Amino acid sequence: GKSSGSEVSSPETQKFLRENATDLISITYARSLLGTKVAPNEWMKGSVVSDASLLDPNALALSVMTNIRAGELDWEKNGVNALVALAQRDAAGHVYWTAGAQAYYASQDASTGLAIRALTLARYDRGFISNAVRYLDANRKPGYWSNTFATVQVAAALIDHYRSADPETLKPDYT
Repeated sequence: GKSSGSEVSSPETQKFLRENATDLISITYARSLLGTKVAPNEWMKGSVVSDASLLDPNALALSVMTNIRAGELDWEKNGVNALVALAQRDAAGHVYWTAGAQAYYASQDASTGLAIRALTLARYDRGFISNAVRYLDANRKPGYWSNTFATVQVAAALIDHYRSADPETLKPDYT
């Protein structure tokens, strides 16, 4: 029989579809890291989620990085604009992203680290990214961030962010 479509809009079904897309994005991202040629938004071909703005921040950040590695530099097409639209601000005005799927070690720190990595790779506004770095600095626990996964993502984000800076701005003045 014909479906009324109500099953697709149920919260459980939406969660399943997002998780399916996250798995496909993770696989495509890993393939791009290993040097396998991937097409921009290739994960969408195997997913029923066709709108990147429906993804959680972690999956969207991975998708952005994969799309950039695949040669898609247009921010509307590669997901940068959607990722920026998901940004939140804390009471101090720092930028952060909400936690992604719990199955993937969800934390605001990990999501913010992944978003910083994606936006740095996209050469997005450095001031905006620096504001997210300040969020991470303000929310660091003694010796780590939320969990090991978050700490690794934050460390990678900070390295990427500082490597992207103009070398002249990184020369300290000890006088």
